[in-house]
Amino acid sequence: MGTRALTLNGDVTQTGDNSSVYIRSSGDLDARSGLSNTADNLLLSSAGTLTVAGAGVQANDTVTLVGTRDVVAAGATPRTIAVKGDTLNFTSGAAGGNTALTTEVANANVSLTGITAPASLTLNNTGALTAALSTANGNITANATGTLDVSATASGNNRTIDLSSQHGDVAFGLIDAGDASGSVILAAAEGSLLGAGINITTNSLDLTSKTGIGDASASFNTSARYLTANVVGAGDIIVDGTGALTLGRIATADGHIQIASVDDLISTVGLSAGNHGDIFLGSVSGNVGVNHAIASNEANNLAVIGAQIDLAAVNTAGSQSYDGDVTLNGDLTGTAIDITGNATLAGGKRTLTANGANGGVNVGGTLNGGNQQAVIVANDGDVTLGGNATNLASLNIDGTTIDLQGVSTTGAQQYNGDTTLRGLYTTANGAFGVDGATVLGSGVNVVTGNGAVTFTGDISGANALTVNTAGTTTYGGAINTASLNQAGTGITALNGGSVTTTGTQVYAAGVVLGDDTTLSGSSITLADGVDGAHALEIDGAASLAGAIGANTKLASLTITGPATLTTSSIATTGNQHYQGAVTLGSDQSLSTTTGNVTFDGALIGTRNVVIGSTAGGDISFNAVHQL
Repeated sequence: MGTRALTLNGDVTQTGDNSSVYIRSSGDLDARSGLSNTADNLLLSSAGTLTVAGAGVQANDTVTLVGTRDVVAAGATPRTIAVKGDTLNFTSGAAGGNTALTTEVANANVSLTGITAPASLTLNNTGALTAALSTANGNITANATGTLDVSATASGNNRTIDLSSQHGDVAFGLIDAGDASGSVILAAAEGSLLGAGINITTNSLDLTSKTGIGDASASFNTSARYLTANVVGAGDIIVDGTGALTLGRIATADGHIQIASVDDLISTVGLSAGNHGDIFLGSVSGNVGVNHAIASNEANNLAVIGAQIDLAAVNTAGSQSYDGDVTLNGDLTGTAIDITGNATLAGGKRTLTANGANGGVNVGGTLNGGNQQAVIVANDGDVTLGGNATNLASLNIDGTTIDLQGVSTTGAQQYNGDTTLRGLYTTANGAFGVDGATVLGSGVNVVTGNGAVTFTGDISGANALTVNTAGTTTYGGAINTASLNQAGTGITALNGGSVTTTGTQVYAAGVVLGDDTTLSGSSITLADGVDGAHALEIDGAASLAGAIGANTKLASLTITGPATLTTSSIATTGNQHYQGAVTLGSDQSLSTTTGNVTFDGALIGTRNVVIGSTAGGDISFNAVHQL
């Protein structure tokens, strides 16, 4: 025990089977020489600076090195100290700065206590190590070739604690790098991370494990605000954040990814669940953002839960489900796509593709186009839009069945598949088309400016259909609805053979027949004539105006109910048969090339009537009134 500075010049002689050396000095202690490596226990303590041999310090059991001001090694690398033994107790004021320990011990208690100068601790141990490490003003880095069982505290701002094992597990207790700005790195590339994540106090957390991080029975809980995680072997990443959480790269080689947070969850770099792993992201009370693309080899099934979900492009090998309102900054491709909330398009044309067997696309809420084009493809599945689709540049949907609530676009709307329509469909001069059967799930209005309207298949449903366009409306199949109102100035082409309504039919502009056609309803109004070399039968009260057969004569005309004629002329190549009373609203010219003209009911009206049959067909009247 020295009361002032002490230098060991000669050998310290040890006797006995279990001898120990204890040297303390109230001043500096220079112990670079004079010590053997055979002591069971070695204690060197200085109230100033402790200097040890450059070759290192060794004892059979415990080595204790204390330098209140500093601990250094003699020679060219004074900040690097080598120690062998069973247990190392090391305390240094580290006045000279960073301290590196190269050790071969089983246990280490290391503390850098100085606060005046920044001083970080680096410890590299050969073999397994149990350690308690602390710094008062620096970072901590510790590595063991075997298992590392460690607790660590690094005081100060912007501190980093980096703990790793080369060939074993990293078991950790309390780890504190500071929650405001600290960083913690835990790496067990050939082992596991063992410990409770909630015992780690840090702002940023970086985890590497061979066997998994958390599991289905117990997730890895963390209060960190930034997380990077990598599993290099077979295993999952299952993490719960107690607050908001921002993700760096999260990857498994062969496992699933499941990350949840209480507040906002944002993925900024990349997600990769190897070997067909699934990915789940969820926020209990906040939003979820995926600010990067996901490729098909990076995720099988993807599930996301959040109040607001912000996505870049996502391409998965399996299905995708989003529980919340979604903003699409890229395209979605998966075997099936399900959005339970609203969807908003952003940044350009967006395509949603379901490419799996029976895979569909479902948007439970509204679709806000953001003035962008939308394309939805589910060639082997169904497409459902549970709310209105608005503010779209255009909308194109392919599906086995398509279910809609109402759509507004500036450009075209095209639906390829059997389609159920409800509500209002508007375009700003864009075309509207359904290629497949159409079912009216409620009253339907189609308004397209001068855009063409095309229904290629049958139309059914006990609801009203109104079409208002200056373009051509084409019906390719049979129509069976509550009513039909062709309200615009465009031509109506009837190619499906029949239009049946329980209520009225109104054709405000001209009609062209592409096939023999029967119009059946409570009343049928043809306000601007009919053309086409086909038979026309009207079952119900009829009101005809304009020229009938003026451009192309009808093959025949049959009206089974009462009729009001304000036409300028009616021309057929075959018969004209008026089975009910006919009221003349204007002078009439009725002509047929080879057929007959027959009135079964009364002919009423103070109008002139000219009837001619070029080939000498019969003209017959039942009763004529007030001509």
